[in-house]
Amino acid sequence: MICRQIPPDAALIAWPVIAPLLRRALDHSLGEYSLGDVRDAVLKGDMTLFAAVEGYRVMGVMVAQVLPFPAKRVLHVLLLGGEKLAEWQPSMDRVVSAWGRANGCTIATAYCRPGMARVLCRDGQYQAAYTVVSRTLEDTR
Repeated sequence: MICRQIPPDAALIAWPVIAPLLRRALDHSLGEYSLGDVRDAVLKGDMTLFAAVEGYRVMGVMVAQVLPFPAKRVLHVLLLGGEKLAEWQPSMDRVVSAWGRANGCTIATAYCRPGMARVLCRDGQYQAAYTVVSRTLEDTR
């Protein structure tokens, strides 16, 4: 299994294979991004795509970005999806962490569902830091 960063030009070529994995991750989001939004941001370099590949098969993908806060730079994972996560997530975490450090990040964060949070926190590398709650802002009068 090889986990690596996918350059924007390669992301465009691989998009038909990668898009369904990202779509499944986006299906669990609050709708902040569409698949087209993610593709455009990856192609512009505003988000970075990583893939776990076994032979010719993409097993998993991760999309991350650097959030430049006043006090520190944060590696933020926006999307994570694929098959057999336990087989590639530790290797992906090493690759993405190295990328984050190379970009001046000192911590990593991710918004995720409770089940994914349990998986990521299981080995003690991640800890639950926040609970994110949401609601629509429709007129409630």
